[in-house]
Amino acid sequence: MYDFHVHSDFSMDCKYTMEEMVEEAINKHLKCICFTDHVEFEVTDKKIDIAFLASDYFKNIKQIKYKYVKDIEILGGVEIGIQPHLNKRYDEFIKSNTFDYVLMSLHSVNGMDVFYEGFYNGKKPLDVVNEYFTELYRCLDKFDNFDVVGHLDLIDRYCSKFIVLPKPEEYEWLLTKILEKIIMMGKGIELNTSGKRYGLKYFHPKIEILKLYKKLGGEIITIGSDSHQPEYIGFQYKEAEKLLKEMKPLEIVEEKIIPALEIVGKEYESGNSFLPQLIKSADTVKAAFTVLKEAMKSTGGMVSYGKVILATVQGDIHDIGKNIVKVILENYGYEVVDLGKDVPIETVVEAARDQNIKMVGLSALMTTTVVNMEKTIQALKDAGLDCVTAVGGAVLTEEYAKRIGADFYCRDAMDTVRAANRIFKQH
Repeated sequence: MYDFHVHSDFSMDCKYTMEEMVEEAINKHLKCICFTDHVEFEVTDKKIDIAFLASDYFKNIKQIKYKYVKDIEILGGVEIGIQPHLNKRYDEFIKSNTFDYVLMSLHSVNGMDVFYEGFYNGKKPLDVVNEYFTELYRCLDKFDNFDVVGHLDLIDRYCSKFIVLPKPEEYEWLLTKILEKIIMMGKGIELNTSGKRYGLKYFHPKIEILKLYKKLGGEIITIGSDSHQPEYIGFQYKEAEKLLKEMKPLEIVEEKIIPALEIVGKEYESGNSFLPQLIKSADTVKAAFTVLKEAMKSTGGMVSYGKVILATVQGDIHDIGKNIVKVILENYGYEVVDLGKDVPIETVVEAARDQNIKMVGLSALMTTTVVNMEKTIQALKDAGLDCVTAVGGAVLTEEYAKRIGADFYCRDAMDTVRAANRIFKQH
């Protein structure tokens, strides 16, 4: 384990000594840590400098390196808070010291710290994000004396006041410019695990940005905890490492397999191909998924966007359609819990409750069993379960599906995939 973003009491926002941080790193069996204490020029409206005395900094690092030489590798780095007009000052500072590692972070935009409320007043979420990343690009355009860009989407941490954050695709053009610039400069990006400590559900940067970076040819990624306390040394390192290892199989799924299936689906819907071709394509993809899952076993990863229950309702023994839907859903990356045919209402409810299911797919071929489909939907609602229902079958119409209380009417397997995508990929 290597933690390339660690602070000490040489940073104004950390009260723990280097030795305290090192001892905790040893306790957690880290092989290497890199101190990246803050140097911030011209911060706040008073334009003050926040920086450590370099001579004391390196003296301290030298001492603990010697003391713990048999236990852990210790590097002396720095985290600079870049601003476009400060490139010369930072360049001089870095050249005058022998840092092992320089982490360049953006904490201020147009001279205003992104931590403070005033930066967001009167702005829309997308405007804030665009302003932040535009400033980052300006910095990259003026400064190259660094190794890695820290917590690329730090702005997300402080946008929590907004109910909905902009999706990466809304500003992908700007992200692309930034990442291409980083790659062209021969620099890297940091996978900063602190996002999850600050209430986000992801690391910095989020998976969409990591994938874009890899797609554009980016290869340099370091992992850092951004720890200001000993307990956070190496925070979720294994999870971060696992994420990076899983990315290649996931890229194959999302960039190759899923687009190919989309083409097959459109051909089927337009009448240019037929059910045998659809099933054959699904079988081919199933074989590919088997290989990918084997490749991900070492990390415990699974290609799964969500879990879906499928069942032919009570009294109905026809399951060909359900089985086709199962194959197609699985090959679009969904985990299917197949309850089979002639499934009692209470069995569906229990399975949905026990496995915290978000989507239940129900099939019925006969008019006499559609009534049990309606009863099953009502039973799920009566149980207070937070799940949606999708229904299909030869006797069903969209109008009738609405009448019995279903959330989605699925004419065929591809309709079911689209319903699943709406449930799992837009939240």
